[in-house]
Amino acid sequence: MDELGRNHPLRRLRALRLMSRLLTEQAPLPSFSDTDLADVVVIAAEERLSATVALALDRHALLDRISDSSAHQLRWARRHVALSQLRFEHQLTDALKRLEAATIPTAVLKGGALLVDAPSQPLSLDDRQMVAAREMSDIDLLVAPTDHLRAQEILAEAGYHSVTGSPVAELEPDHATTMVAAKLPGPLDLHRALGMAAGAELMPVEELMSRATPARIGSASCLVLAPGDALVHTIWHAQMQNANYRYRILPTRQLHSCALFLRAVGSERWPEVRERYDRAGFSDILDAQAEQLRYLFGIELGRANSPRRARRHLRSCLASFALAGVADARRNLAFAFAPDYLRIRYGNVPLPAARVRHLGTLLTRPLADSVDKTFRTNGIGR
Repeated sequence: MDELGRNHPLRRLRALRLMSRLLTEQAPLPSFSDTDLADVVVIAAEERLSATVALALDRHALLDRISDSSAHQLRWARRHVALSQLRFEHQLTDALKRLEAATIPTAVLKGGALLVDAPSQPLSLDDRQMVAAREMSDIDLLVAPTDHLRAQEILAEAGYHSVTGSPVAELEPDHATTMVAAKLPGPLDLHRALGMAAGAELMPVEELMSRATPARIGSASCLVLAPGDALVHTIWHAQMQNANYRYRILPTRQLHSCALFLRAVGSERWPEVRERYDRAGFSDILDAQAEQLRYLFGIELGRANSPRRARRHLRSCLASFALAGVADARRNLAFAFAPDYLRIRYGNVPLPAARVRHLGTLLTRPLADSVDKTFRTNGIGR
């Protein structure tokens, strides 16, 4: 493959597969050429997995074979993630202690839940190191709907304020409030519901909180969702949060987190997850996640033969990945011109006029970064 350009679809797909084999240490590990290693470093950066890949390369004694530029990139990523992780842990611990003092039961969600010490998710030492190398961008907490307003007030006393103009804050005001504070590493999404309107049946908050189990992070107490509930939410977030399922985009980073969680809790919860997704009418979403986990990380979940629609969906996702950003651009443009987004950005301006104005905004700066900037600053991107 060395004769192909770095962005050639076949090179990208090979690098993705090699990276996934590295991250899950699937045996036998294939041989890596120097070109393969360079490509894996590039793909890792795209997927925000640089620090995790650096750890995996170190475990397999491959770091001494990468180029100086790749080594510099990975060193920077590991230092950045290590510092960022410490800052996020401090932010999370402080928020939890304040909510605990106010007797507000609080569950930690998503990647933050992997940081806590909980008997229900016994991570191995190797996987704990993987979690420590996982890049974080925000904190997600869940409180009962009746505690949501009081929890906002408690966090406001600590310097947080709610963010307006983000989809979490504006499009689904009954779902969560995004809060930020000066000098803290990232936003805190305070949830009172999960799955937005479509996924409410899958994840009724009262039931989730009643099944949550006590856990600790540092000096703070918290809750973590029961393993079955955590899997249901993890899958929904990977496929639906940024319309990955709709636009055939591989949520590689979220899939890796799901793989780590499955290794900790085992696959015996999968029939429960299957029954809940089937009952709610979202079998296609679950099948897509299962097929992606099988392809990337070698995890077999129940069915000997994947449904044809899941295999077709995976092929579409791989084609989107191979074409380097085409699906992202399609998704982001769809978000940008969606009526709800335009109403947030331009108020009560008629939609045709708002679309024209927004198109002008995109065309006044280089198209390569306009989409990315528009959506990242509004909480929509990857």
